[in-house]
Amino acid sequence: MEDRSERIVDRMRDESAASGARFVLLLEGVDAGMRAHAMARGIPVVEVEPAPQGRGSGVLLRYTGHGAHWTPEGHRVVAELLAPVLADAVRAA
Repeated sequence: MEDRSERIVDRMRDESAASGARFVLLLEGVDAGMRAHAMARGIPVVEVEPAPQGRGSGVLLRYTGHGAHWTPEGHRVVAELLAPVLADAVRAA
């Protein structure tokens, strides 16, 4: 059975392409199935976890409660992970 999330990712890729943009998938957590799905379709993937935890500077990367949103330091770490992938996507466009 096809994963509904995979259909959504495919549609996002298609709609991005129709608008002249490249789609990049950011995964919060490790999802081997989704990663394989995206990679098989040429969709760049950035996995945000557990990478931020491995950069342990002792600074909180997420607020606790209320959906565990990124702190300013968490945003910086995620931006560092995204920057090279987005630069490649822009060059390839």
